[in-house]
Amino acid sequence: MSLSPSLEAKEDQFKFNIGDQIQVLSDKAFRRTRDKSFEAIGNVIITHFDKALYGQRASVSFETGQIQVTGNVRYVGPEMTVYGTEMSFNFKTQALTILNARIKGENYTVLGKKIVRLDKNNIMATDAEYSTCLDCPESWSIFGRKIHITLGDYVRINNAYFKSKGVVFFYFPYIVFPIKKNRETGLLFPSFGFDLEDGFRFKQPWFWAISDHNDMTLSPSLFGRRGLGNEFEYRQMLGHKKWFEINSLQSSDRVYLPGKNDDETSGHHFSRHFSLFEAHNIFGNSLNTYIYINDSRDLDIVRDYTFYTDEYLEGSEFLRTAFFDWRTPYTLISSQAFYNKNILAEDAKGFDNSLVQILPKTKFSLMSLPLIQTSFFPLQKVVFNLDADYSIFKQPESFEGEYIRNARRVNIRPEVHWNLGNIGPLLLRTKTYMDLQTYHFPNEEEKTFTKRGIVHESEVSFSLFKNFGLAYQEEVKSDQVVQKNLKDKNKPTPESNMINNLDNFDPSYASKNVKKVRNAYRHNTTLKLKHYLVTDQSIRGNRDFGDQIKIENGLFDYVDALRDQDNTFGHLTSKTRLPLKNTVELQWNNSLIKKTPRNVSALEDSKYLRDQFNYSEVAYFNFSQGYQLGREEVDLEDRLTRLYLNGGVSAGHYSFSFSEYYFYAENGHILNLNLARNFDFLTLGLSANYDSFTTPVNKTVSVNSTLRPLEVLELRADYRYDWERKLSSESTFGLIYKPRNNCWMLDTQYSKSRVEKVFSFNILINFNDNSFTSLSGS
Repeated sequence: MSLSPSLEAKEDQFKFNIGDQIQVLSDKAFRRTRDKSFEAIGNVIITHFDKALYGQRASVSFETGQIQVTGNVRYVGPEMTVYGTEMSFNFKTQALTILNARIKGENYTVLGKKIVRLDKNNIMATDAEYSTCLDCPESWSIFGRKIHITLGDYVRINNAYFKSKGVVFFYFPYIVFPIKKNRETGLLFPSFGFDLEDGFRFKQPWFWAISDHNDMTLSPSLFGRRGLGNEFEYRQMLGHKKWFEINSLQSSDRVYLPGKNDDETSGHHFSRHFSLFEAHNIFGNSLNTYIYINDSRDLDIVRDYTFYTDEYLEGSEFLRTAFFDWRTPYTLISSQAFYNKNILAEDAKGFDNSLVQILPKTKFSLMSLPLIQTSFFPLQKVVFNLDADYSIFKQPESFEGEYIRNARRVNIRPEVHWNLGNIGPLLLRTKTYMDLQTYHFPNEEEKTFTKRGIVHESEVSFSLFKNFGLAYQEEVKSDQVVQKNLKDKNKPTPESNMINNLDNFDPSYASKNVKKVRNAYRHNTTLKLKHYLVTDQSIRGNRDFGDQIKIENGLFDYVDALRDQDNTFGHLTSKTRLPLKNTVELQWNNSLIKKTPRNVSALEDSKYLRDQFNYSEVAYFNFSQGYQLGREEVDLEDRLTRLYLNGGVSAGHYSFSFSEYYFYAENGHILNLNLARNFDFLTLGLSANYDSFTTPVNKTVSVNSTLRPLEVLELRADYRYDWERKLSSESTFGLIYKPRNNCWMLDTQYSKSRVEKVFSFNILINFNDNSFTSLSGS
């Protein structure tokens, strides 16, 4: 074949290299030396470092760096894969243009009439669809006239049409949602919800990235029949570990009026709000401050706007609290003040002045100070501790009635811990502390009260342990394992016509070495005999307050109780506590620990010896029984204090635990049982509670289960039955549907209690990186 000097051709397999930068392979090619370009035809593959282009025809210009590829085009790079009918790529500028394209990223797909990669991180698509579905765009997608994708940053869409199964169901002129960690001003994805009583809710958030240190979100909202409103968030960084934030919901409510009992529209608008302020500041390693305030115009808002308020409420009060603490190597000084608002007050717009406030409570603690430390009995170790606090309890004087509610209290507790040491297998130790409180009553004629007691706790203990097995991990040759496990399996069967049987094949034998893991167990058992004794218990001062603290309702808190009777009150914490007045306690504690070898590297920072095992408690059983001394004149049942048993075991897919308090004098029980079983597709849990000291008696049984009949479906059921009242106290049934395309989930739930019935319907969308966002905002 005769060719011009500037044109060469090869019709066999063509391979062209320019250093290590670019390589071209094709069935045939035409090279123009004078233009520093060539054309490749047939099964073209062009590689440039870690990028590759595939197509049927390509032209390359080495002067401009431009590559034009047509015919079943594919671009493969480390950040994405692109398909199209025609592609232009510049290996100098990295610019990429594709017609009729499909981009397949790690967590998203883009289909577009024209897609241009402007640079390494920016992609512009025209008449395109964006989705995170694996079956994209069949399940859902967002169609836009222009889609701008900044990899690891944001997706910006002009004239956005939200589509499901090809049907448009929502339009928005401009939308931005993040696929990055940095912030940017713009509209966030809207959210909606539905309530059986109040109807449809809609919220459109707008995010304002004011600076690197503060931002704000405004969310104009529709609260169903209740009317229009807004949600507001503001966040500010003041420095390293110093920040505050403000959150608020405002509503122009068309239904609510104070004292109104029905849910019909009132014909008026009532302005309501629920707001909170939170600030946290840490100054170095010593000083820490915190402020938290939440409040509302009316108390009923916590019932009408539960979708917002439930996140911020933990009890029956609006919290107004502040504290600081200052630490040194040996001391801790902290102060905390409360000025709370009772939600259960009768007047929805009022303030319950009968609530006792703490303004403030200041604490002082002295860290453990060793006094004596030797290796000799009986002075092995002596340590001194000190805790003290000063509290101001405040209530308007006009509300003081049966009980004294205005007081200043000083509480001091010095402690001495004395570890005597061992006598043979026995360990002896004791603790003595003074329990001292002084009170000042500004509104009383008799203005002072003091109570004091010295508490001694002595203990002798005996411990044993037993190890079972040795925890190790080893690798053995697979042929050795085969010979051991298949020793007699090659013998012919007499009834069979086959010459020999086939061996059973274990996939692990395919590897050269087989890893064998052995676990070890350790049983620990400890016997303890403890003695509690209160001495020098005395009170003097205001007699009314002395009588008041003998009644549970008369206490400010448990500190006020006399130490020889603080277990007689009905509260669970004090009821289950052993009396400190001359009581002996026998404890027997058992635990079974499993030791499992870990996969660690012996060459990594010398960690092998200390990090090569995992430990877990697979079973435990504890026993505690108290006996009061010095009460010979009473029956044995009156001398025996509460019996406490608790235990548990985890074996394979099963777990079981229980706890039981038994009170001899009242013949009462506080019992809790828990049982769980995990299957491959089912999780079952059963719990039972019994408390004979409540009125009515608390007898409840709870069942919770999760069923996964299909990979894409999860069913949940929680049921609580009140055995005493013979009725269901609470039940919840839910369903989660998550299709294999991994781009959306459907979460529905129905809850029923004695007070209300709630049905929730929630759609969650995977916009990117497997992060599912709720359309209802919850």
